[in-house]
Amino acid sequence: TYYIILLLLIIICSGIHCKTVRAASSTPRRTQAQDSAQTNVKDSICTTLFTQSIFDTLAPSAVAPYSYTGFCNAVINWNRMNPIPIFSGDTDTEKKNELAAFLGHVLHESHDFQA
Repeated sequence: TYYIILLLLIIICSGIHCKTVRAASSTPRRTQAQDSAQTNVKDSICTTLFTQSIFDTLAPSAVAPYSYTGFCNAVINWNRMNPIPIFSGDTDTEKKNELAAFLGHVLHESHDFQA
């Protein structure tokens, strides 16, 4: 089910429309996993394994609201707000497999990011 939620986040977070969620001082203490996801933004799938070039190859005719930036913002925001980060396998192979399954599903459902 998180694939559907992430797809919705991609739509919401397309381009510069995505706002970063920051915890206010009055909010409850974040869990260690959430803090880890916050700290590891630099280790996002978009900075390690999935590039703009790969996105453009997979979906050369992608139309708004789908974009590489929107996808990356959605992944980062998902990981900031959830205790279990998406695409967070123990090895690069596991991360690639999870990403491939996700992209295969959403590219099919969205007609290669055109619907």
